[in-house]
Amino acid sequence: MILDAEGSIVSVAALEALYGKPGWVALAGQADRLIGPYRELIAASPYVTLATVGSEGVDCSPRGGTPGFVKVMDDTTILIPNGDGNNRNETLRNIAEDARVALHFLIPGCGESLRIKGQASISTAKTLTDHAKLGGWPRPFLAQSLALICPVLNSEALAFSLFGEGNGWA
Repeated sequence: MILDAEGSIVSVAALEALYGKPGWVALAGQADRLIGPYRELIAASPYVTLATVGSEGVDCSPRGGTPGFVKVMDDTTILIPNGDGNNRNETLRNIAEDARVALHFLIPGCGESLRIKGQASISTAKTLTDHAKLGGWPRPFLAQSLALICPVLNSEALAFSLFGEGNGWA
């Protein structure tokens, strides 16, 4: 039986019976590093949401630029430029209190996305902020030139029918 009398799924087997076999995205599973396809998704993504948590609660902020604005520094580290915003600095305040972050990279019109969990730090080191400025950041960088460095603890690709059908976000 797939559903009970109220129409609820009653077991994992029943849930699995409702969906087809997983594609490469699901089979790649979770990784503690940025495998090739994950690097490609980051390079192609013009948009990432950055979720943080702190004493004031949770925050989920958009970050965007031309594809490649987030830099892959090595197999386990990404660099996110911090552009101008509303100066409420909820994301930065949260990272200063609690380094845990979750990122979700999206590509309009693509049926795949990438979710990364890690621990971020905020840097004003010129070598990092200069690197963050290179390519893809359309707005003038802030005078304080901050960069978010995020060592990857866990990464996984996800499939989304919403972004792969029709005109994507249009």
